[in-house]
Amino acid sequence: YGTEYTVTVNGKDLADNVLEEATWKFTTFSVSPPSDFIHVLINEDAEIEITGYTGPGGEVIIPGTIDGKPVTSIGSYAFRDCTALESVTIPRSVTTINYGAFYQCTALTAITIPDSVTTINYGAFSGCTALESVAIPDSVTTVGHSIFYGCTALKSIVVPEGVTAIGGKTFFNCASLTSIIIPDSVTTIDTSAFEGCTALRSLTIGSGV
Repeated sequence: YGTEYTVTVNGKDLADNVLEEATWKFTTFSVSPPSDFIHVLINEDAEIEITGYTGPGGEVIIPGTIDGKPVTSIGSYAFRDCTALESVTIPRSVTTINYGAFYQCTALTAITIPDSVTTINYGAFSGCTALESVAIPDSVTTVGHSIFYGCTALKSIVVPEGVTAIGGKTFFNCASLTSIIIPDSVTTIDTSAFEGCTALRSLTIGSGV
């Protein structure tokens, strides 16, 4: 999504030699307006936490700053039951996705999580029945229980190195999930983590368990 442009440039280097013609393609994206988000100040009023969403849905790009302050947290149930939400891009300023942040966003098919995020709390994507894949960045060290509970369209997942525990019911009833890779850093897999994963064909468990 976004608007794609093509630019062709003739130029010269410092030695005044003509460079070959160069062409770049780039895409511009429109950040969702701050007025679409309910938010509060946190951490001694220095940062912003998103606590709600009032926009039209579709493709949402969360702003990195609001009123000049960085957005560092997606609050609990901030996007709960936003059934018009189709994709979300989280800014690199965010470090925490709190519990139930995208609970029951049933039209959500894609979410971009930056490598600034370290914590994804329990039930963050629970009930996102259209979500097919998620790239969890290596920066994440805490994965709460039930974060993908009932994500029936989720097909594959790679748990990043650095995560030490897979919470209970993390992938409960992910009926389309065919493969999971768990790194050596994981030492604990809690109860019913893979219960109801009836399509699971490949499970790679690291040496730490």
